[in-house]
Amino acid sequence: MFVPIVALLLNMSNIYEQLGQDPRVLSQMQIYITTYLPGLFFYAQADLQRRFLNSMGITAIPLFTQVLSIALHGTWLYLFTQTYDYGITGIGMAGCLTNFIAWLLMVIYTQFITEIQESVFLPDSTSLYGYSDYIRIAIPAAFMTCTDWWVF
Repeated sequence: MFVPIVALLLNMSNIYEQLGQDPRVLSQMQIYITTYLPGLFFYAQADLQRRFLNSMGITAIPLFTQVLSIALHGTWLYLFTQTYDYGITGIGMAGCLTNFIAWLLMVIYTQFITEIQESVFLPDSTSLYGYSDYIRIAIPAAFMTCTDWWVF
């Protein structure tokens, strides 16, 4: 899902140009989007990690890491836009760094939670055990959900 979104984002200036947007705005927009794309990836990873920890009943740590990374965001903005004078590129870099820190802190913390170590592993052939049973249930359920969406 990330690849189509990236393709769309990389062509946003062309889309907005067709809608009559000012070319000066388009160039600044495209600089920000291009700079922020790695941050978007880390945002998605942090969101997945947060959802995983929440499903394990661990809610304080995702909150703490998000608050800490957002608190540091102002520092990164000042550093990249004022100290180093990167302008719009610095704003994208600050967002990337903020999302990376949120993700990294959650991943590091996850490695030290002994209660969930059984669920934290790299996939191997045993990970696919029972996958056909899952697919047999998932495909009809997904189809039912989609038909519900399509009706409205």
